[in-house]
Amino acid sequence: MSDSPKIYAALQAVMADIGAIPKASQAGNEKYGFKFRGIDQVLTKLAPVLRDHKVMGPVPRVVSHHVEGNRALLVSEYAWVSLEDGSEVRGSTVGEATDNQDKASNKAMSIALKYFIIQSLCIPVEEGVLDEQEVIDSPKPKAAAPKPAPKSATVLVPLDVDQFIQEAATIEQLSERYASCKPDAEAEGWLVGLNRITNAQKAKLTPNTPKP
Repeated sequence: MSDSPKIYAALQAVMADIGAIPKASQAGNEKYGFKFRGIDQVLTKLAPVLRDHKVMGPVPRVVSHHVEGNRALLVSEYAWVSLEDGSEVRGSTVGEATDNQDKASNKAMSIALKYFIIQSLCIPVEEGVLDEQEVIDSPKPKAAAPKPAPKSATVLVPLDVDQFIQEAATIEQLSERYASCKPDAEAEGWLVGLNRITNAQKAKLTPNTPKP
């Protein structure tokens, strides 16, 4: 006959029977629209399973409680207790909450209790589906780097370059300015535009020769 504490087998049975608890509540959160597992939802699912397997708890003990303004921070220890032999399993968790009136500590207690239950019993959101945190922590495929635009693409010439070219007073000066701008134009994809404004300025600087 095994002398192993009965709380271990009882908790294993609770975990097997409780199943998933989906994120179904939006109470007080209609503005933002995301769903969550509320403490009432968790306890409603858990209570009959605990009774079936003769487990009491979680029995709380406040380790520390700090309030500053409208914010409360609570550290609580909890125990699952077997009603057959009194054996127990303990754990602790943190609850933090804010409230503009007098409910910050109440909220912190509810949060600490909820997460102790969910974490100690490993209660999933949905059977066979990764919980939210697992999805967040899983590696994400890297997005493909955008392809650079062809160097000959028609892109507007920077305003200062446009002015720089149009202020050339001679063909020689225009050629020098074009040569100084060309490397940037090729690298940044506005070479077509540079050629266009350079040719336009060249036409202005070239005297019209009358046809014979």
